[in-house]
Amino acid sequence: MNFEELQKAREELEEKTKVLLDDMKEKVKEYLVDHFKPLFEKYPQVKALKWTQYTPYFNDGDACTFRSNHDYCDFIGENGYSYDDGEFDLDNKIVKEFYDHFPNISDDDMETFFGDHIYVELSPNGITTEEYSHD
Repeated sequence: MNFEELQKAREELEEKTKVLLDDMKEKVKEYLVDHFKPLFEKYPQVKALKWTQYTPYFNDGDACTFRSNHDYCDFIGENGYSYDDGEFDLDNKIVKEFYDHFPNISDDDMETFFGDHIYVELSPNGITTEEYSHD
């Protein structure tokens, strides 16, 4: 095998890996939507969960490591109002039930599935992401 053949084989592997990863990301999104749908139906005042995930730019000399904040979700109600902003009432038992319902997904997997420096929004209609800027 020569260098060009090795290069071509590596490129083929990268393309196959990308296709498999994209498929896995879609399956994870579908799973999470289906997994949470019963809670959204049980508590219709909660329209979505939204969280940030990012690697800090600075950490007082400690290593900067990626962190998904899905265990500190913002609960979104009617018209996009946030529970955390005090815009609608939500019993603490409901908040706990949502948090307890979250599957045990590692930060590394959350980064793989959704990305770094991202807002993730989970609703009964799907999952969306948008860029997140932080300091």
